[in-house]
Amino acid sequence: MNKAPREAARALYPPRALLAPICPFFLFVLIISITAMNLYSFVPIFFREKGLSVGMIGFFLSAFALGCAIGPLLGSLMARRCGRLRTLVISAAASIVFLLIFLPAQSAPFCEIFVLLLLGISLMFPFSVLIDMAQERVPQYLGTVSSLLGGFAWGCGGLLVIFFAGVAEAVGIEKVIGGLSLLPLINLGLVFAAPSFRSGKIPNQK
Repeated sequence: MNKAPREAARALYPPRALLAPICPFFLFVLIISITAMNLYSFVPIFFREKGLSVGMIGFFLSAFALGCAIGPLLGSLMARRCGRLRTLVISAAASIVFLLIFLPAQSAPFCEIFVLLLLGISLMFPFSVLIDMAQERVPQYLGTVSSLLGGFAWGCGGLLVIFFAGVAEAVGIEKVIGGLSLLPLINLGLVFAAPSFRSGKIPNQK
């Protein structure tokens, strides 16, 4: 008796039709989330071990948060000028560079502040672009796509910090922070491997 309503619900909200087209974008955002959440978790401990005060640590985290806040805006502007694919590649490549130089930057006074700022910008550079591209794939589920990329992916990234915390206790925080550069490298490979990312420029608004 309930077969027809179940079939109607499945037709209205088919998981495969929704998830398959946005999977590459979800993975890209998930990797951004894992990287950012690990930095938010481990950078304070790293600086505390270096003897910095709580106030200075808050200042460093604020620089990183500021970069994360303005990154999507700058990324949207670049995507309109240079195209989405180039924006994604720049984001992943720049994130790798800034993650690699973050630890060596400790030798230069206050240099790490600018590295954290630029790292936040580069990580979040493609965020709004990725949501826009995913929404284009399944325009009938705009709200769901936004919640998956803008909420669920970040929740998953936060949960996975527990795994990285165990690794950090085993090998040390510095090695984990240095190893985070491998995550944007995965995104860089994903951009070139998945055809979904090669979709041209964002149309100009009238």
